[in-house]
Amino acid sequence: VRSAPGLRRFLVLRAFIMGQFIMIPYLAIHALRTTGQPDSFLGMLVALQMSGAMVGNFGAGWAGDRHGGKIIVQITSLLLVLVCFGGIFARTPSQFLLVFFLFGAGAFGSRVGLMTLSLEICPRDKRATSLGLLSLVNLVSMSLCSVLSGVIWSWGRGFAPGALAAAFCLALSCVLLAGVTEPRKRPVGDSS
Repeated sequence: VRSAPGLRRFLVLRAFIMGQFIMIPYLAIHALRTTGQPDSFLGMLVALQMSGAMVGNFGAGWAGDRHGGKIIVQITSLLLVLVCFGGIFARTPSQFLLVFFLFGAGAFGSRVGLMTLSLEICPRDKRATSLGLLSLVNLVSMSLCSVLSGVIWSWGRGFAPGALAAAFCLALSCVLLAGVTEPRKRPVGDSS
């Protein structure tokens, strides 16, 4: 990690990007409570999320192939911040359907961008170790975010506190990502 400063920053931003898991577990519950729709509405929400996932996967794959993973992670992180605020302010079924579509596009597009960036940012000679370390950071940060999610929800203040915490983490990951050099644009042999 010391020999690759870009990797060090990337490890921290990967931890913060997992902040989305503070909001995700309660988004559907919040949608049902807010709209008063029956449980069957979850099927529509999932259908729109999966439609968004297909668009996000395709768009991230196409753009990532041409421009690299960094821009994809930036765009999808901002999209997930929008989902956090959209979840807070949505009131109608159609607004929640849009939020779930954007969530699918952002979450799955982000995975494509993160995987691309992970492979490109890791030093070639230590790629397996670096990817293992990234997976460990994901495990720890996802676990912490899920615990934090439950704690925030148990306060009984509704969806907004968790969504704001998730938005903060995602915005912080964008700030950290700004300091990472797009691997495709750095000089050969540079691992920053």
